Amino acid sequence: MLAALKRLERDLGRTEGPRWGPRVIDLDILTYGDVALDEPGLVIPHPLLSERAFALIPLAEVDPSYAPAAAALTPQERAAVEPL
Repeated sequence: MLAALKRLERDLGRTEGPRWGPRVIDLDILTYGDVALDEPGLVIPHPLLSERAFALIPLAEVDPSYAPAAAALTPQERAAVEPL
């Protein structure tokens, strides 16, 4: 899966640049079910996920039951994404 994402990034115009610099696209594997993985080049869940509201908020919108994402939301944000 990681190789496919890296290939897709290249196909969409991503080029090598500074580690934290701007980029055309950035695809990360944030989580994968209950998988916990720590291998060279890939850690699941993403090691900085809990620090990235820009990733947690959309993740909570997709899966409001995902505890780390739900915990990162304000009560108003949680109410906006919880199923009726």
